[in-house]
Amino acid sequence: MALACEKSFPFDSEIVNGEYDRTYLADDFAQYFRELIYSGVFMKESTNLQVLANGDMTLTMKAGGAIIDGYRYQNKNDITISIPTADAVLDRIDRVSITWDKDAREIHYEYIEGTPAVNPVPTEIRRDAEHKDYIVADIAVAAGAISIKQTEITDQRLNTEVCGLATPFAEFDSQTLYEKIEAYYAEMQLKTENWTQEEKDKFTTWFADIKNQLAGDVAANLQLQIGTLDVLKTNDKSSLVAAINEVNAKEVDVLDTREEIQANTTAGKVAGALPVKELYNSLGNISGPIGYPDMTQQIFSNTAAQAFTWTATQNCWVYGWCCTKGTNAGSAIKLNGENVILAHGVTNAEVQVGSIFPCKKGDVVSKVANGTTTGLIVAYAMR
Repeated sequence: MALACEKSFPFDSEIVNGEYDRTYLADDFAQYFRELIYSGVFMKESTNLQVLANGDMTLTMKAGGAIIDGYRYQNKNDITISIPTADAVLDRIDRVSITWDKDAREIHYEYIEGTPAVNPVPTEIRRDAEHKDYIVADIAVAAGAISIKQTEITDQRLNTEVCGLATPFAEFDSQTLYEKIEAYYAEMQLKTENWTQEEKDKFTTWFADIKNQLAGDVAANLQLQIGTLDVLKTNDKSSLVAAINEVNAKEVDVLDTREEIQANTTAGKVAGALPVKELYNSLGNISGPIGYPDMTQQIFSNTAAQAFTWTATQNCWVYGWCCTKGTNAGSAIKLNGENVILAHGVTNAEVQVGSIFPCKKGDVVSKVANGTTTGLIVAYAMR
């Protein structure tokens, strides 16, 4: 027969002298599990009792289970938790706890509101004969906060100091793992913040540099950025457009595809005037929505006195060509006062220049001339 200090469990009870000789308390069962499973959160699923932010002043604690001192806890559904109103001037740290309550004879979740402070700290956990708190999450509630982000929630389920995992036979020290995860997360968050600031600083520097480059005389500064014309490798250094045309002329003759162009001057071919004229001739008969009724065609006469000014009433493409003959003669087509087509005559030579350029609604196209000049301008609406 067992001595008084010996106890075994469980055996069926029998009636002796009108009473059952084997009676058991709930703690007898808890003691049984207490020696098999260490207190903590079951982590068969990673979301077990996880606390998530909802983007407002509420949280969601996911379904899951835990065991505290041999007593089983099971939450079968997600639970929505309301966060008390934030303090107006001070921060605080709140906690979500799975709490063993002896007097209530149950285990339930508790939302433990922290004390607002300049440097807030979370409320101390209870591990006494009446209450046992197992913290699954800490929530940083900033002063005046009207919503909580996930980054303001610290998952404490692996932290053996306040929670930990439910493991068989002995405590599994997840503290080191928890600290490594938290340190890695903090490092990555710092790197992200530093990267964001670094990119912001780079953009600010770049933007300031662009502003400096374009300050004052914009055209002059842009010219400095492009470079000086005298370093061009082309024979024609009169303008960047002329240099580009010279380079294009050395490539496969894409623009000058018609045999008739061979009968015209070399200067016209190099400047690109004849291809533009040919393009106009092929487009000139187009009617309908493409044609721009405000300015379907403007032809220069053989007189230096003829000039014109025209304002675009909608976005359009402008095709232009002009020819200048005679010593010191010159003509130009301008867009908002800037030359876009410029022809200068030389002794006993004919200079033809052409170009295609876009106009916006409100842009002003004008023509000025000196000497004998001919040419045409045609505008077509953009589709």
